[in-house]
Amino acid sequence: MSHSDRYDLDRSKHPNMWLKFDYIFFITVLALAVIGLIMVNSVMIGFRDSVITRTFIVQIGGFVIGIGIAIALSCVDYIVFRHIAIFFYIGNVLLMFLVYTPLGKEMYGSNSWLDFGIMTYQPSELMKLATIVMVAVCLEDMKLDNGRTLYNVGRIAFFSLVPLGLVLLQKDLGTAIVFVVILSSMIFVSGLKLRYIFGTLLSVIIAFPFVWKFYLSQDTIRANRILSFFNPDLDPMKTGYQALMAKYAIGSGQLAGKGIGMGTINNGGQLPVKESDFAFSIIGEELGFIGTVLVVLLFVILLLKMLSVSRKSSDFFGEYVAIGIFGMFFFHFLENIGMNIGIMPITGLPLPFLSVGGSALITSFFSVGVVLSISARRKVEGFFSDDIG
Repeated sequence: MSHSDRYDLDRSKHPNMWLKFDYIFFITVLALAVIGLIMVNSVMIGFRDSVITRTFIVQIGGFVIGIGIAIALSCVDYIVFRHIAIFFYIGNVLLMFLVYTPLGKEMYGSNSWLDFGIMTYQPSELMKLATIVMVAVCLEDMKLDNGRTLYNVGRIAFFSLVPLGLVLLQKDLGTAIVFVVILSSMIFVSGLKLRYIFGTLLSVIIAFPFVWKFYLSQDTIRANRILSFFNPDLDPMKTGYQALMAKYAIGSGQLAGKGIGMGTINNGGQLPVKESDFAFSIIGEELGFIGTVLVVLLFVILLLKMLSVSRKSSDFFGEYVAIGIFGMFFFHFLENIGMNIGIMPITGLPLPFLSVGGSALITSFFSVGVVLSISARRKVEGFFSDDIG
């Protein structure tokens, strides 16, 4: 059976969107985004009034536009992304190259932003989703096309390495790791033979010393941050300062926190990049243990829902896209909260829906919309079990 015949058969009956809409999943997303909006003014304390106003407007705009995108995408059959995958991918790759034009702007030590005057945009955000879609196409082809495993493995490697290489050139190590986690999640669920997985892991291990020598060690700040992760007291007033202050902020909140806008570390401006990288620490200081547990529980529900959608997807493509989006959100959640509490190195990854940033917020809602579309067209059965290769 051809791809087209198979998809026509699978979609001969259109789902009732409002009966199959995943309300729990969507409400969980809204709850996180609303907490993010509530905390915006608080984490922006210490900035100029004009910056606070502009940031809040951008965040509100991202929230409203994001909700609209998520609901709209939930009504569209996600298989559309399979048909436009290559165009979606190429378009985002071209946007990645624009950072090397006069539109490019360096922020937080990474040359990964586009400055359009009234707003800035980080093209690597939507590139994550474009890569997920493209790799999902390759993995489904591999599952359905017998005898073409090596060909499709080569395609997966190509479509993964292009954005990964561009992100590394932009000096955005955190986002580069996200791409690796996304790919690993999708390959694991696809049932790819262990020899390919072990071969990939071996390649990463062999490549790491060269990455450290010729990439990480060339940037003193990033290298010292990694070293400070293993020994925070190595340079407590410079590279270890953020990690130490983040833990102090969370600990000082105790059970119920000091109240929104009442955090002493927040108000004193003692925690750099608190609006993005360390928003979780401000939540800990001002909402306390109760607030941080609430945020973690909402993320756990979000991630479990994504796993469930992947497991019940009506086809391989939907399964792989959902698990790729899960991998993206999971690592952002793990890395951001981990670096706030000192169990992960500082990489600058934002916390979805909670960190300030319009492009990241819209991309998160975009991804949620795709998951909602897959969920509305789900089946009852579990993971596909056929092996590849």
